[in-house]
Amino acid sequence: MAMELEAETLPLHTPILRSILAVPSNWLLFLQGLPGTIPWGVYSIYLHNILCEEARYSIDRASSLLLVFGVGAAIGSAVAGVLCGLLHAYNKQLLPLAIGSCYFIALPLISSLFALHIDSRQLAFLLHAAILLCLGLLLSIPGPCLRTLLLNVNQPQCRSSAVALSEVFNNIGRVLGPFLFVCLAKTRSRVDSVLLISEFFYVSAGICFLLCLTCVRDEENVSEFVSNLTASLKAEPVESMEFQKEGLLFESIEMHEEISPDPQRVSSVELKRTISLPTLREAGKEVNKVIKKVMNSLTFTEVEELEKAPLLNKV
Repeated sequence: MAMELEAETLPLHTPILRSILAVPSNWLLFLQGLPGTIPWGVYSIYLHNILCEEARYSIDRASSLLLVFGVGAAIGSAVAGVLCGLLHAYNKQLLPLAIGSCYFIALPLISSLFALHIDSRQLAFLLHAAILLCLGLLLSIPGPCLRTLLLNVNQPQCRSSAVALSEVFNNIGRVLGPFLFVCLAKTRSRVDSVLLISEFFYVSAGICFLLCLTCVRDEENVSEFVSNLTASLKAEPVESMEFQKEGLLFESIEMHEEISPDPQRVSSVELKRTISLPTLREAGKEVNKVIKKVMNSLTFTEVEELEKAPLLNKV
């Protein structure tokens, strides 16, 4: 899991961007985001229409297939959380391997999605639903795992900026995907264009495999940084100038025991009432005014008088 520390307390000796770019794993994580999101941009826009036109499904059935794909993606996100915890605790190098393996397993399923030729429409629908369920599961596992890696290889004060940079590459890939699909569809069928664009997952998987060489060392550097910083914070004296100023302030207040009496020295009989009944009644009047304004704004009518609370009436 990602190590957490309050970033506001960290001294910034070097610019954040320079610290991010000095981590080798960050370069690989940013670069894999570009080819890894290009197919997603195509799926989100054109997959429904391709299922209707090329696979000859009705709009309702194509929408149902996309719903199954979304269910698989939801399951995959949950599986990714469990997988991250297990692999990160057992062997950190296995996590990038698992991400790349998901891409390699998913690509043959994408090809079989458009290669099925079955006479029974009901059986074909069930097979397509099963394939899309598996695709959604496999293709949604890398996202949370890569985000975990990104957080673990960056120092606490750099993590938000690192996530922002990775989102820039991801968004470029999502925008670039439909543009490439339109260009490819001019010279080949739309199914071939989708299959060709899906092969960008191979590029992303190859970059993920390279993360095995850098992620462990970068995480150890972050762990060492956090340990040194924690030790330096613990070594600082507890009493600061602000605490000293507060002590001087309370010493200058006369009879401050009456504000916050010590129960060891003052009995309950000697304690004074801090709020008088007239003060409480005045506070109740102000509350009634606020309630009146709220009721006027909600009902669009003028409420002249509110019912007085029994505790606020004079005795």
